[in-house]
Amino acid sequence: MQSDHILIMILKSIKYKYKMSKIPRNIILFDSLNSSKYTHVTCGLVEEDENDKELCNNYAKMEYWNCTLIHEKGNETNIYEIRCRCTKNFPDEKPILIFSQESMLENKIAKICDKEGNLKKEINDKIKWNDGMLLGDYLMGLYIFL
Repeated sequence: MQSDHILIMILKSIKYKYKMSKIPRNIILFDSLNSSKYTHVTCGLVEEDENDKELCNNYAKMEYWNCTLIHEKGNETNIYEIRCRCTKNFPDEKPILIFSQESMLENKIAKICDKEGNLKKEINDKIKWNDGMLLGDYLMGLYIFL
């Protein structure tokens, strides 16, 4: 898996050297899938479902993700489930995060989300994002609001 991260580093240096506009979307997402640099975040693709238009070919599209954010404070540890969507405009566009209904039962999550589990606009706007970031980077940006 370390070799995949090396591939991203090489692509970033090629991007800089040849003034490429950006690294291809699926390369960044593939790196998110294989990255193990985060201790409080996991990301994995949602299983494909041929009977569901959105999830059909998800392994190729890499659009829908199941993520977890592990929040530790003192002796308390909470695990929050998040559905993440990386549209075809990713990485130019931030991922869309939706917390699970179970996670919404926690006060700190309910404060930063609407009733459907979507991040409130003012919170989403405060989370740093650029087209070179991985999903884990974005989720760690959310960590400070918990």
